[in-house]
Amino acid sequence: MVNSETVAGCKEDQKQHFFEKVSNFYCPFNFFLQIACKILNTCTFFPMQGTEFMIITIASLKGGVGKTTTAFHVAAYLQSLANTVLVDGDPNRSAIAWSKQTTSPSFKVISEKQLPKYGSQFAHIVIDTQARPSNEDFADLVDTSDLLVLPSPPTFLDLQALVETTEVLTSIGCKKHKVLLTKVPTNTGSTDERDAREFLEEQSIPVFKGRIRFYKAYEKAALNGTPVNLVKGDRNAAIAWADYKTVIEEALEEVYASGKV
Repeated sequence: MVNSETVAGCKEDQKQHFFEKVSNFYCPFNFFLQIACKILNTCTFFPMQGTEFMIITIASLKGGVGKTTTAFHVAAYLQSLANTVLVDGDPNRSAIAWSKQTTSPSFKVISEKQLPKYGSQFAHIVIDTQARPSNEDFADLVDTSDLLVLPSPPTFLDLQALVETTEVLTSIGCKKHKVLLTKVPTNTGSTDERDAREFLEEQSIPVFKGRIRFYKAYEKAALNGTPVNLVKGDRNAAIAWADYKTVIEEALEEVYASGKV
C-alpha cells in the first residue's frame, strides 16, 4: 500500500491531472473506488510526521449493525493523529447527516462523488460503504483498503449475515478483514458476547479483542453531530469512547505490524 515515503516524490501536476479527469463525469460507487486506488498510487499526500497514510473501510451485508457509528468514530480518532476524511458511500448518507448536526464538525465528511476533489487533502481515509456491497465492490474495497472492519451485534441473525460477508471476502482472497462486535449488552449477566466469540472462533473468523457496548450516548452524539467523546452530561459517553479507542488502537497496531502501510 501507499505510504508517505512512496508518495513523497510524486509531482503535483500528476495529482491535478487525475483529479480533473475523475471530476468530469459521474460514476457508480465501485468505479470511484477503482479511480481512488489509482489516485492514491500516483498522487501527492502530506501525512503528519510519523504518520503513515492508510485507508480503513467499514462494511457489512446487513444494516443496523453500527456501521456508520463505527466509521464516524474511527474517523474521529484518526483525525487526532492526522487530517482525516470520512467518505460516506451509503445512499442513505447517514454519516453526512450526522456531521451536519453541528456547524463545527470534528472532521470532514464527503460523498464518494467528492473524493476526487478532496481526497488529496487528507492523510487518512475512512470509507463507510453502502449496505450489501456487491462482490465487485468488495473486490475494489479489498484492493484499496489497508483494513476492512466488519461490525456485527452478537445476535444470531447478525452473525449469520456476518458469515455470509466473510465468505464473500474469503472467496476473493481477502486477508485484511476483522470482525468488530457492536451493540454488546452492558448487562453483566449477558452471555451474548462470549457466545458470539465462541461461534466466530469455531468459524475461524478473526475478531477484535475489544468490543463496542450499547450506550444511549451514541444517539446523543448523532443528534449533536459529534463523536461520543464530545457528548456532555452523560457519564457513559467517556466509557463509550474508551471502547472505540481500545479497538482502533488494536486495529492500528495490527496494520502497522503487518506492514500493510
